Amino acid sequence: MKIYKIWQIVNYGYDTYSDAVVCAESEYKAKRINPGGFREMGEDDKWYFVYADGEKKLDDDDSWAELKDIKVEYIGEAKEGLEEGILCSSFHAG
Repeated sequence: MKIYKIWQIVNYGYDTYSDAVVCAESEYKAKRINPGGFREMGEDDKWYFVYADGEKKLDDDDSWAELKDIKVEYIGEAKEGLEEGILCSSFHAG
């Protein structure tokens, strides 16, 4: 596993995420981690909200960004045993 910084520069309003540090196997997978959690990228490259029971709904939340607007930077190797996901994120509450 690797550690990446992900960020976006198109969505700066209140109640948005600007960036996050994530653990993923690749840059491709890192870009598809939503810093808000409870969301995942579908095969159609759109965000889906994932309910506790596993049900998914197309997400119209504007707190993050579209795939084309997400930037990724490799930071380094993750400690063995660290699982894929969000390590920390920056949310701008309004």
